[in-house]
Amino acid sequence: MKKLIVILVIVTALFSCSKNDDSPSDPAGPVDIKGKYLVLTSPSSLDRYAYIDDDYISLLGEVGNYGTRFRNDIEYTRVSDTELTIYSNSFSISFVGNKLILDGGIAGKYEFITESSAPTANEWVTKINPEVMLQQSSFAMDAIADMTYYGGFVYTDGHRDLGGNYVITKIDPQSGAIQDIAIAPANTTTLGYEDNIEYVGSNEFWVYQRGGANDIMYEFDTSFNNTNTVIMPFLYGTVYHLGSNESELWGSFYSEIRKYDFIAQDWGGTVDLSVQLLDGLDVDNQYLYISGQGIIHKYSLNPFKGVAAYDISMDNKYILNGFTLTNGNQIIASAYNYNTTKFEIIKITLP
Repeated sequence: MKKLIVILVIVTALFSCSKNDDSPSDPAGPVDIKGKYLVLTSPSSLDRYAYIDDDYISLLGEVGNYGTRFRNDIEYTRVSDTELTIYSNSFSISFVGNKLILDGGIAGKYEFITESSAPTANEWVTKINPEVMLQQSSFAMDAIADMTYYGGFVYTDGHRDLGGNYVITKIDPQSGAIQDIAIAPANTTTLGYEDNIEYVGSNEFWVYQRGGANDIMYEFDTSFNNTNTVIMPFLYGTVYHLGSNESELWGSFYSEIRKYDFIAQDWGGTVDLSVQLLDGLDVDNQYLYISGQGIIHKYSLNPFKGVAAYDISMDNKYILNGFTLTNGNQIIASAYNYNTTKFEIIKITLP
């Protein structure tokens, strides 16, 4: 009988120890969802990557056939270890292995899988804070609609100065100093007002103007004397902006861009970007830059493919109205400031 009692005591003690060993010594901490992911399931089929930090779920993807990048930062609030809210909608949080599931029912469902090689939000679309150079109201009655770079200076499109005279403004991109160049009265209708302007090399500026049933390119020398006029059928729609590297000339047409054929004197093959990028265009020997909705998109020319994007909107503070590349990684742009409701000349330094 004593042996039986001893055995029962030992078994009870061992069972008690086993139960204690199965219990965690410390309570589990909150599930950490921050990190880099591939998107498996999303309300949008365009989402490729997701990046999550303390405040935002950033969905990163591409539009069209040429890798035009976008970034959608969605603010979220962590409610508990198993719940967060997006736009007041509740989403459950769960992990299955290395797969994160955010399920909002009718509000949508996201499934992400962790991927260390995926980009961060700022690597995919880089946010840049522009530097204000000039208030356009200090020298122009009209908003600057386009600009180009030649001989170390930025040249605006034709506009009226504060006295109502038609001028082109020459801007030093480093100091911001300006000089107005008077437009001859004979050229005020062709050069003088809200037309695209681009230096195309060989001491020539080209100015685009839509002329009813035709597209018209006016050629000017470096003293802004009209030297030639090229008239083309109006086949493709309005040319919103021009860009040149002094050997090639590109134009933006709503959601498409085209390369100019100098021999045929007409626009050549079409690159359909599948998205409206109407706020500026320029090109160097390796890359084409085009802007829409406060984002400058960068494409390699050969092959034509999106390689970077730069968000200069500062949370919808700025939208561009035309820009030009200067030296190296610098862009000078005409921009509208929604906060001050004024047009500015800004400097953008790309990484």
